[in-house]
Amino acid sequence: MGLPEQQERYGGKLCFWGGVDMSTLVAGTPEEVEAEVRLACESAPAAGGLVLTCGNSVMVGVKYINYLTQLRAAHFYGQR
Repeated sequence: MGLPEQQERYGGKLCFWGGVDMSTLVAGTPEEVEAEVRLACESAPAAGGLVLTCGNSVMVGVKYINYLTQLRAAHFYGQR
């Protein structure tokens, strides 16, 4: 079950941790990273309940541009 479905089903009851797939940060494009961040932010309930992250740490192999894209997109899409 993806994040949008989880938010729809459990939003307001749980706080989710994640939203960006580590494999996208390693092998994806900046556009793919931005799309994942956007989807996660748009799926999150307005009252909160999402810690937007790629996991518990940023692993070796993550493209620096993808990491920066994640941060910038989080600031942009997280401001509703």
